[in-house]
Amino acid sequence: MLKRTLSLFLFIVLIFTSLSGAFEVSAAYNNTYTNTGNGQTDIYEVAKTQVGYYEGMEKYASYTKYGDWYHDYMNVEDAFITAPWCAMFVSWCSYQAGTIDVTGSYAYCPYWVSYFKNAGKWHNRDSGYIPIKGDIIFYADDGSLSSHVGIVYESNRSKVYTIEGNTEDSCKYRSYYLDDTYILGYGTPAYKGEVNTVVPELPTPVTGETVYITGYNAQMSWGTANLFTKDFTGSNTVAYNELGIAWSAYLVAEPTASENVYRITRVGEHLQSGNLIIPEGGIIFASHCDDRDTNSDAYTNSRDNKIATTGFKTGDCVLLTGVNFTTGAVSATATLTKTTLSDTDELSLVLNSEYTIDSTNGYLIGVKEGVSLNEMKSQFTNNGLLFNTANVGTGTVISITDGNGNTTDSLIIIIAGDVSGDGKINSGDYLKVKRAFLGSIVLTDVQLKAGCLSGGNSITSSDYLKIKRHFLGTFDIFGE
Repeated sequence: MLKRTLSLFLFIVLIFTSLSGAFEVSAAYNNTYTNTGNGQTDIYEVAKTQVGYYEGMEKYASYTKYGDWYHDYMNVEDAFITAPWCAMFVSWCSYQAGTIDVTGSYAYCPYWVSYFKNAGKWHNRDSGYIPIKGDIIFYADDGSLSSHVGIVYESNRSKVYTIEGNTEDSCKYRSYYLDDTYILGYGTPAYKGEVNTVVPELPTPVTGETVYITGYNAQMSWGTANLFTKDFTGSNTVAYNELGIAWSAYLVAEPTASENVYRITRVGEHLQSGNLIIPEGGIIFASHCDDRDTNSDAYTNSRDNKIATTGFKTGDCVLLTGVNFTTGAVSATATLTKTTLSDTDELSLVLNSEYTIDSTNGYLIGVKEGVSLNEMKSQFTNNGLLFNTANVGTGTVISITDGNGNTTDSLIIIIAGDVSGDGKINSGDYLKVKRAFLGSIVLTDVQLKAGCLSGGNSITSSDYLKIKRHFLGTFDIFGE
């Protein structure tokens, strides 16, 4: 009897633990933000803590904690607990932020629009108003009666960025062009605390120096200046028509060791066929001129930005500011600005260098036998280069340090055929490679890289024969 009672008790504990674990998921979406008293900021920061919450993730299907809260707060019927919840989500965020006295609290979007209109705090989409952080944005499928609502957390003079509930049954980041006809208008609460009511003008483009950015991973449109990453299509190879850059200026850039600094690898305009390759971790930037009204500011700004883009050169480094890769938001002051890498940042080859940096493995490829240290130095833009050997050979490490003597970047030199590392290709290299082929010795990774002349990952008979012919003068490894 005791055993049966104990077994039943353990069974109940296990069931309770399992159920508790199932409901525990909602804890990840508690409001973890601490209000500052600046309502304009507090409301969207609260909303950010909820991104990822979805309908039915706790208790039962169609349930949301926002509907449950609204049911209790407004003392309404139970049906609100499982009702469409975009407006109740915004109301909940406002309550949590302590701003509900200036935003109001509604579950039905048309009533909320009327609230802002009656308060003189309403702007239609086509009024020329540019939304600011903290605004309440309303949408309408038919252009008249609002059916959806969200919170503005970022904007510029091209796009608005929002956090919305009941978007595909969850809380998500969204973005829209300001002229998107789905947008009905904006409610502008009179928040307490310091309120920013002005969206800055676009940064001034300077040819070959500065360009402004208005969008992220969105196909080009009239006058847009968009940044693209691999996340745009999920591939590093992007077709010209996927980007929509047939009439845009563009640049391609690879990442450097410095945060948010990229090195330009290609500049062009009006790509009307073929593909562009986004370097791993890199970007594409494109700028289009809106010439629909040549007397407008939109034309002048976008024209100057497109011209400024064509002024950049391959090898230039640019600093990216104002783009949030996590949320996709682009601030009103987002730019790409030409910059110079410090000598202590990263090893950088001169333009049109005969060498190549294999950043994945940390190798310097393309070095020939007999190269002097001074010749090596001439291939880099950096000063203060350090070498760990008196002569250049396979395995020589070239490095740079910061002001405290800490190494910030280094590369291992690979000379094809120089397996011994003395900078020369001779019979000693031939014997090492042949013995490695026969299995009597094992080469290090660096030696293997120098010995595999055929480009594979293992030594072949062709490799040691090429080395032999090279030092006998009947074949040139570097001229094949």
